[in-house]
Amino acid sequence: MNKSRNSLRLYLLGLALIALLTTTGHELIERVIRQNGVYGSVINLAGRQRMLSQRIALTAHTLDDGAASDTGARLNALVDEMSRAHDALANGNDHPMLLRAAPNDPRLDALYSGVGGLSDTMDDFLSIARRAANAGDIEPADLEVLMQLSDDTLLSQLEQAVSTYETMAGESARRAALTSTLLWLATLLMLVLEWFLIFRPQHRFGQAAMRKIREQKDEIAAEQARYELAADAASFGVWEQPDIALPRLVLTPTFATALGLEPDALPRDRGGFLKRIHPEDIDAVCSTLFGPPKHNREQSSVEHRFLCGDGTYRYFLTVGEHRPSFDNNSYRLVAYSIDIHDRKTAEALSQDYQARIEALPISAKRAVG
Repeated sequence: MNKSRNSLRLYLLGLALIALLTTTGHELIERVIRQNGVYGSVINLAGRQRMLSQRIALTAHTLDDGAASDTGARLNALVDEMSRAHDALANGNDHPMLLRAAPNDPRLDALYSGVGGLSDTMDDFLSIARRAANAGDIEPADLEVLMQLSDDTLLSQLEQAVSTYETMAGESARRAALTSTLLWLATLLMLVLEWFLIFRPQHRFGQAAMRKIREQKDEIAAEQARYELAADAASFGVWEQPDIALPRLVLTPTFATALGLEPDALPRDRGGFLKRIHPEDIDAVCSTLFGPPKHNREQSSVEHRFLCGDGTYRYFLTVGEHRPSFDNNSYRLVAYSIDIHDRKTAEALSQDYQARIEALPISAKRAVG
């Protein structure tokens, strides 16, 4: 029993661990999907910054060529958009294009915050562009710096930012793939351990239990065969009334041998049983065996005659005992009947002999004596 309980505990523990690994794998996949979405939005926004830097430089150049009056407003709008994008990527501010804040990484800190980093370059670029937008014109020196930054320093740093984000996305995907592989291997290991630690011992335990059951069945069959041989030799049969409130009877096959009947001809209920009792013995049998139950497993016995298969009556001794039924709601009658016909015949002959002796004259008695 303890072994079975321990196996059950191990089995439940194994199922719990497999469920945990499976759930972790599912959460990992969901996280990878979300992370890929985040990196995708970050890379798109960083790429848009490159485009905005070119548009700002071209728009500022049109100011130098005497552009339309709304050019300053358009330039201001581009500067505002690029400033918001930079704040979102560099400082973690919210942005409509980002699913959530951009991931942190030492490489990004060095790129944005270092001396001469992207944040300094961006501040210089945006301040020149905003000054030109507010003035509606741009100085040649400012335009030269703006064009140089957009074509060289700023563009290079923005491309480096995009490349860094792409590298981080690839690293995240590889870590997720490695973790997924480890979870898969751990799940396989758990299945192998469950086989060796749980299912294999349970299989062996089940096989051993089945062998034991077969051996017990063989022993019971052998005991049954020996019992039937002994019963046939002694001419007795065991029978039972499973519930004394119901007429059903159960008789062993040895009863058929004792009565000289086929097994199918054995009585199946109390009425059929009493039909085979000699009429002169029915009252004694009913009162002794089928009367009110006796308690404390007190036995009752009665001698009576049974109608045999050849049409003759033979004497039997039936001993019965009332026991509580299996559900403890009633009583059952367990009994056995043994053939005593030869003994009764010998007793009758002895009594007849004694009667004949008693009837003889005294002189004859002395001669016999």
